[in-house]
Amino acid sequence: MVKRHELLENNAIVSVKAFDLILMPHVTFKMSEFIERLGAVLGISGDKWRRWGFEGVESEILSPGKGWRKGTIRLTLEFLPDESELEVTEINKEIEQPESPLDDIRRMINENS
Repeated sequence: MVKRHELLENNAIVSVKAFDLILMPHVTFKMSEFIERLGAVLGISGDKWRRWGFEGVESEILSPGKGWRKGTIRLTLEFLPDESELEVTEINKEIEQPESPLDDIRRMINENS
């Protein structure tokens, strides 16, 4: 199964186990707090860090087989949902709701009206 990831927005709330903590003094934090803390640890602040951590910095990237592409980069975290969660979501999308037995009766009433 292909792992799908979600880029976390700045207002996303993250919770990790205490033994996995880095940078943050508590286990639950906003993504924006993590980015701010990372900037402080790196000794970068002000406009420069705001651009890297929140707004994005104009850039170009070179990917194999694609050539140079212009765009914006910014620091973020990604979330990889557990496979079981993905499977349930995919199964729910595939299950179609059965047609109601009353639909035939409704059609007949509408045709006769």
